[in-house]
Amino acid sequence: MKPLTLTICWIFYLLSIALLITAIVFRQETLFTRIGLASLILMIPWIICLVDSVKRKNNSNGLWTYLLIFFGMIVIPVYLLVKRSFRMK
Repeated sequence: MKPLTLTICWIFYLLSIALLITAIVFRQETLFTRIGLASLILMIPWIICLVDSVKRKNNSNGLWTYLLIFFGMIVIPVYLLVKRSFRMK
């Protein structure tokens, strides 16, 4: 994963988390709209990470792919941190 793609994933992930937090804290009539918009924004890094995990050469058992499919919102930051640590070595 390129450094720019990694940064874009982090930006969209943090933006969606911030939108979810504001939707929960400031309960207004736009609660479900904000939650839906946050989910839509969260799909961007999820798809990028999923495509990257499928394209990886050493992904023999597909563990990251399974984790991203079933536990997407929790696993995305872990996946991005692991990718950053491997890129810096």
